[in-house]
Amino acid sequence: MPQLNRKDIIGFMDTYVDALAASDAKRLPVHGFAKFTEQAKELKLGEGLWQKKVTRVPGGQYFADPLTSQVCHFNALKIDGADALIWIRLKIGDAKIYEIETLIVPENKFMFNAAVASEPHAVWNEVLPEQQRRPREELFRIMNLYMEGIEQVTARFIPVSKEAFRLENGTRAANNPNPPAHMPDYMVTIMKEGVAEQLDNRRHTYIKAIRERRFILADEERGIGFGCFLFDQPGRREDGSDTLVGRSTMIIPEAFKIVDGIIQQVEAVGMMDVGALEALVVEDRRESWIRRDIDQVVRHPRVVCDVIAEAHAVALQRGAREQMDPVSEVTLVFERCTAAAPQRSVPTRSWTEQIELLGRALALFDDGDVFGEEDLDRPI
Repeated sequence: MPQLNRKDIIGFMDTYVDALAASDAKRLPVHGFAKFTEQAKELKLGEGLWQKKVTRVPGGQYFADPLTSQVCHFNALKIDGADALIWIRLKIGDAKIYEIETLIVPENKFMFNAAVASEPHAVWNEVLPEQQRRPREELFRIMNLYMEGIEQVTARFIPVSKEAFRLENGTRAANNPNPPAHMPDYMVTIMKEGVAEQLDNRRHTYIKAIRERRFILADEERGIGFGCFLFDQPGRREDGSDTLVGRSTMIIPEAFKIVDGIIQQVEAVGMMDVGALEALVVEDRRESWIRRDIDQVVRHPRVVCDVIAEAHAVALQRGAREQMDPVSEVTLVFERCTAAAPQRSVPTRSWTEQIELLGRALALFDDGDVFGEEDLDRPI
């Protein structure tokens, strides 16, 4: 069978998204042995997102590779009326789909811009003069240098232009002259820095390893390399301060525009925590703030702390020693406040348990007393 061209492969993606919006997987040309994953978990085609109301948003970015018969797509969409971002990868064989990979990023208040994500970015369609192109192996090598630079906290060997910028979930996270107004001051400073400048200023020390590096497709004509990577983040920076995302492993599909061997643009859509991608429900919702905010805060430990602090009018201590480790323990620090609770660590195995324990602890200690060490053994 003749090799599919770029237009043909992109057509498969449009067919897929149209079928998804119609909740009709039966209309897809798929092999009987097709593999379907959503949020890094294998499902049966027709499960997961297929069972929700999906509204397609026009536009987005397409990355196609006729040599490997693969296509990737970044875009926004609405899921049951709520904004979200999506990455889809398809692999085609014998004019049928036999690999489907999907990552969904729900709306968040930190780094999310559906309008920018869905706007077609001309840079990904620009065909390069032949002298500025690089073979696929070289594109992948340059991408890997970028990952090595993050791990080693240096830009000295990364071929990246001074003007290069990085988009994360539709938000310009580097070389951004006008960061979003809601960003804290330190993030405004970081986002104004260039890609190389951020590395040399040690802004990414919270990333300790980038593993499972998959170099998925290449478009030599357009200078595009596309990969998917797992970013391991212990949750602390080298100075001991906590990070916004806490301890997590982020799954990040990324596209690179490489012109004459130099990175000019990076675009990524990524999820904060592979281990917390499933929707979590707290069975025992004793407090109204948990009932109202649980579905939004459960994926973001920093927000969990902030919601608790705000809801109970307490001063959350910000020292590195007192931060919450979202994997192995929950540390509650509410001292000499109306809703005072001792600093205590509660081993736990899941996000559900963590949120339940937080609510139960606050209910128990919400009596206006100031507790001391003798109270640390009080059961929750």
